[in-house]
Amino acid sequence: MLVGCGVAPQGLPTEAPAVRAGAETEATRPACAMDDDTCRIDRLGAVRLDWLAEGLALEALEAKLGAPATREGPSEEGATGEWVTRVAWPDQGVEVLLSGPQESAPQTVRNIWLRAPSTLATDRGIRLGSTADEARAAYAGTLDPRAGEASIVAGSVYGGVIFAVEGGRVVGIFVGPAAE
Repeated sequence: MLVGCGVAPQGLPTEAPAVRAGAETEATRPACAMDDDTCRIDRLGAVRLDWLAEGLALEALEAKLGAPATREGPSEEGATGEWVTRVAWPDQGVEVLLSGPQESAPQTVRNIWLRAPSTLATDRGIRLGSTADEARAAYAGTLDPRAGEASIVAGSVYGGVIFAVEGGRVVGIFVGPAAE
């Protein structure tokens, strides 16, 4: 609360910013066309799983999770030409695919899979055990209507987050491109 002579402290606005008439909000924004993957990916933005996100180096993962239990690669991926390494921490329910442009180049996280017993949550609060309805509500405006009953796709298979659903509950979370 400001009390005094009616002058705002330096750097603070003296009144609330005006909302422009006709300004779009998530609730008023028109839905993306069914086949407009780019629209949904743009609306979704970057997805984080607590501290875990695309673009992290293996060293950052090891600092949080310890040494991976399994490591496969690097190997050249035919679809993209990138060099990929799959690492996993099954006791923590985390698996990632690291990628880089050349075999000897540094690699960063491109894909993330969460399975039980992971306790990580998306930046919108969805975790393993959340209901499918909670996931749909958290990602409204970014959902791909082409997804089947067993999954919820926010963004697109070309970039976004995919929730595996069984019995109305989230049982797996995948972040990143699932298709090229």
